[in-house]
Amino acid sequence: MKLTYKTYAESAVKAEKKGYYLEAAKNWADAKRHTAVQKNIEYCQHRIDFCERHHFRLKSMGKYMKRHLPPEMCDSPDDYYSQFEQKTEEDYEPEEDWREPEDADCEYWQSNCYGRG
Repeated sequence: MKLTYKTYAESAVKAEKKGYYLEAAKNWADAKRHTAVQKNIEYCQHRIDFCERHHFRLKSMGKYMKRHLPPEMCDSPDDYYSQFEQKTEEDYEPEEDWREPEDADCEYWQSNCYGRG
């Protein structure tokens, strides 16, 4: 079977819908290489940028560790689910300098929370 722009784009869409943004970005890059239509090239680049941003955003937020690996690439279901970080309440610690709003003066909140000051 010859891989074409359409097959790569369809694979990218499926990966995006499943939340595998890094895999989707790679598929969009392959689709981009297999087309000569300028609108398709621009659309692929837009999707690549979106998928990469979304992947690294989720990664920086700690939403997942290796979510870009689809279940079929893992040895067992346990391997697949072990990729995800399981955070508990103990993992979330309040910031040391955090103060309750009623204890804080307006100047503190304006300078630290609203970027004014």
